Amino acid sequence: SDDILFLYSMALVWLFSLPNRKIRDTATKCLVKFLTNHTNILFGILRKFEGINDPYIYERIFAVCYGVLTRSNSIENGKELGEYIYKTIFNQGEVYPNILLRDYAKQSIQILLQRNFELDIDKKLISPPYRSEWVENFPTNEEIDNLYNTTSAEKCIHSSMITEYGRGIGYYGDFGRYRFGTSVSSWKDVDENDLSNLAVKWIFEKYGWTSEKFEDFDSS
Repeated sequence: SDDILFLYSMALVWLFSLPNRKIRDTATKCLVKFLTNHTNILFGILRKFEGINDPYIYERIFAVCYGVLTRSNSIENGKELGEYIYKTIFNQGEVYPNILLRDYAKQSIQILLQRNFELDIDKKLISPPYRSEWVENFPTNEEIDNLYNTTSAEKCIHSSMITEYGRGIGYYGDFGRYRFGTSVSSWKDVDENDLSNLAVKWIFEKYGWTSEKFEDFDSS
């Protein structure tokens, strides 16, 4: 039934929060298969998780949306679904700052347009460049070193995020240098150490990492 399918879908969506990419990928593919030709349930899932503060979850929901619309032979409420995606993602002061989510949402709308759903949208707004805010003030090394370097687990996060020259020569974290630093090194007019400091601050302040909740697990 639709009610049971909706509950199954919710359970799979929560798996999108896991740090294990294989599980996230498998859950994503399962949900696409579950919801193919059940776009009414898909619409309910989008609304249920609207505004959730975990980017892993929100990104994968829109990946599912794109997959379901691509595979479905019949689409229920296509006009309402397309206009909902447009309103919640693109017709905003700032388009959700996740490049994959933006693309999934854009492609979902384009599929609906190709299926001849007449959407009341401004098509220019669904294509880049998108409106995005940029950070005015980045945390300093001193701020990061003093605030987020107390417990052993905090120190692990802090040290792993140090970029190649973030704290001088020869003192860096493997993740900060080889994964994070190389990913952002080609960004124009941006200092990778500033971005690393911002990421550390967000881990603790924006996304809610605390020693009380996570230290035992992360340390092992």
